[in-house]
Amino acid sequence: MERSYSISDVAERIGVSQGTIRNWEKELVEFLAIARDENGCRIYTESIVARLEKVNQLRAQGLSLAMIREVFATFYQVAGANDAQESKMENEATQWEAISQQLALQLESMAQRQSQEIRDYIDQRLQSMSYVQNEILSQMQQARPLRMKRRSLFARVFSL
Repeated sequence: MERSYSISDVAERIGVSQGTIRNWEKELVEFLAIARDENGCRIYTESIVARLEKVNQLRAQGLSLAMIREVFATFYQVAGANDAQESKMENEATQWEAISQQLALQLESMAQRQSQEIRDYIDQRLQSMSYVQNEILSQMQQARPLRMKRRSLFARVFSL
């Protein structure tokens, strides 16, 4: 059985006055159907408290009660949405979450592939540069003995 709360418990939990909750209940009656006990006291269920918390969050963002009614109408299509409808919405949210996770994995995989391609390209360029550097060094080493021969011949000619 779902736990129930009194209006004072809900007001304290949400951080608003009891009068504010009563006003929200009046303005959003089609989305906040509050049950009452045999004495006429309001009985708030966990799902109603969650909706009231959402109202409080939306009010904190500057939305009017009329705007909140439109937002709720989008999510709770008819007054007193039954458990099957709420379950369907939860299933859809779960499906969207799964799709979102799959997309995140695909993006991560693509980023890793792209990163590997970039590393491979850089490695190829470095190998090419290394090859060119080795060729230049080889050419310089081959030219060095020739220069040394020229110097020694020049030194012999001018030292005479």
